[in-house]
Amino acid sequence: MKRLVYTTIAILLMSTANAALPKEATKTFDSSFNKVWSAVVQNLAERKYSISTMDKEEGIIQTEHVTDHSQGLHKKFRSWIVGASGVDIARHEVTALLSYDSPDKTTVKLIIKLDGYIYPIASNKRRGSWYTFESNGEYEYEFMGQIQDKLTPKAAKKDASAKK
Repeated sequence: MKRLVYTTIAILLMSTANAALPKEATKTFDSSFNKVWSAVVQNLAERKYSISTMDKEEGIIQTEHVTDHSQGLHKKFRSWIVGASGVDIARHEVTALLSYDSPDKTTVKLIIKLDGYIYPIASNKRRGSWYTFESNGEYEYEFMGQIQDKLTPKAAKKDASAKK
């Protein structure tokens, strides 16, 4: 009996050792904490996320899971992850950690957890498993770019487009 228990534990440890960790990206913005906080909250709202945790003092914003299959985002989800073949249902959640660096510098660490539900190949699609996938960085790059756009004054945007 002990042998079976130890074997089961060993198999579980080996199977989780290779699990993908949520992807994170960090960027420092030349703007105040309050402005960056507002830009992150606005960006999440525009993407229609439901917030599960929001603590400005601690600098934490976390979203609920978004099930991409139900919102028609399945194709978009597949573009964000490495090794998405076979994913039947997809979900993701976002955590933003903001830190005050100085009056005009704020760092944002964005962590995205991408999960896919996969049914066994030879199954009647009754029972499968959730797996965490590695992000290719596309989501994080786009999100940080949108934060930067929200922080860039309109006059500076006009000047930049006029120079092109």
